[in-house]
Amino acid sequence: MIMTKKKEEKSFNVDFGKITSKVPSASTGRDSTPVSKMMGKTRDNKKDKESRREKIQIEVDPSRTIMWLYADRTETDEELDLSDLEVSMAPGKKQILPALARRVHGIDGIDYELIYGRRRRVQCARSKRKLIIELTEDDDKDCLRYMKQENDDRIDITKMQKARSYNIQFKNGIYKSIRDMSDNLGVPLKTLSRFIKAGGLWHDQELMALIGKVKDMGVYDAEAIMGIKESNAEHFETTMKRLIQEGAIRALPASMAAKTIIKFLNHDETNKLDKTYKSTAGDVRVKTDQRGDITMKLPREFVHLTKDKVFELIRSVRADLT
Repeated sequence: MIMTKKKEEKSFNVDFGKITSKVPSASTGRDSTPVSKMMGKTRDNKKDKESRREKIQIEVDPSRTIMWLYADRTETDEELDLSDLEVSMAPGKKQILPALARRVHGIDGIDYELIYGRRRRVQCARSKRKLIIELTEDDDKDCLRYMKQENDDRIDITKMQKARSYNIQFKNGIYKSIRDMSDNLGVPLKTLSRFIKAGGLWHDQELMALIGKVKDMGVYDAEAIMGIKESNAEHFETTMKRLIQEGAIRALPASMAAKTIIKFLNHDETNKLDKTYKSTAGDVRVKTDQRGDITMKLPREFVHLTKDKVFELIRSVRADLT
């Protein structure tokens, strides 16, 4: 039921999918708080109470919206798979779920930024219909949590796309620390650190051009590449120039291209990535794996050495590498 109308926007409230009238708050006389302010904050006995709050939604022209800086999706509009929405949002059918948005100011022709709902936005634009959005005034930290909750179970958003978003979030100083970020998003600290490091690959245009569809490569491979770049920048640049000149890697799928780049980077003979040490007990081979971690291959004869002797040899090898 349309309650108010201003320009091209229609304002109405929805409670569990049913249109209802606005109900002012008993204490303030204002409309009830949008459920978006409560998303991610529910705990145990509060969950049912907060889930009954009304969702204030409006209809807008999709052309007057832009995607949020931290949005997960990286595809162009043409690359998005809209096959399911073409069915569920066919002519005569309503948009079931709203996109989440905030008002923006100072951008010509743009009124809202979408926290999530890009595919719905594109489908509405193509079918020349209004986009239903839910408005929120919450800050970036809250909106990042809402987006994570919305996209966590989507199989069409890859880990590398999430890594890109995590990297930008962290670099832009939204959180006081990586631990603060981990607590806010509910992502384990070790996993988050890996994703942030891997997400840095999105800022290297030459590397992205070599790999192609970066979103389809593995997070571990991206972490390994960025680790080598940080630890040996000169070797990284030299290897990249050679690969760019040869150009053959561009013909490979993204995951294979990434592994090929790692192989070339790990075959450097000048930075001790693969070295054999002689000892009375046999040869000890020391090399870095694809993630940049140092590994040691000990000969079978080492089983006859005491534990102290083994650790002494390992410590001497590591000291030589540093």
